[in-house]
Amino acid sequence: MLNPSRTVSELRALRELTGDERGAHREAFTPAWVAARDFLKSKLAALPVETREDAAGNLWSTLPGRSPKALLIGGHMDSVPYGGWLDGCLNTLAGVEILRRITLDQRHLEAPALAAMLAEARSAAERFAHEAGVDVRWEPLCRVAPAKFDEALIGLCDEAITETCGTIHRMPSGPLHDATSVAHAGIPTAMMFVQSLHGISHNRIEDTKVEHIEAAVRALDRLATKAIARIARTG
Repeated sequence: MLNPSRTVSELRALRELTGDERGAHREAFTPAWVAARDFLKSKLAALPVETREDAAGNLWSTLPGRSPKALLIGGHMDSVPYGGWLDGCLNTLAGVEILRRITLDQRHLEAPALAAMLAEARSAAERFAHEAGVDVRWEPLCRVAPAKFDEALIGLCDEAITETCGTIHRMPSGPLHDATSVAHAGIPTAMMFVQSLHGISHNRIEDTKVEHIEAAVRALDRLATKAIARIARTG
């Protein structure tokens, strides 16, 4: 996946290499400029691209294939005297980060549908690659089978939430939760969510109203009580 923090780290490393407190010093054809070009070449060398340098010192990278296409990622590594430490190179290093990883994340509740989605994506990628004259390569990063939660526990969740606030909203959850592994292990599992403001979660600006947290605690307590009673009845 994309790692913006890596780009920031590389920008800082480039500043240490070719600048000072007054800014960048990568004026064309100076030693600092050559160092910056070598810095960029080292990043491109680790990618599945072919890179050449023209007479003006521009670097051109192409994807291998039947009809290579130039990758115009924009930006420039040189600078004006005493320019800002970014000074045009942000576009270039951000483009390198994009080239490092282009990912496809597919999710579905049913395994056959998920397999069909993957097959369709592979077919489309091959078609697009053929039309563009480039090669495409697939590398799986993570594969997890869909996990269905326990219907009885989901029903208890419904009851607990309805008794607490009167309204329920059932929804599938695409992210890979710990509960997925628990369900795969054969343990009855269900999840209860608390509303996040503006729908933002897993982020430093995530926030939830106090009254919603209080309602969730009451609902979770009801659910635990119901689950314990069910276990006592059924063993």
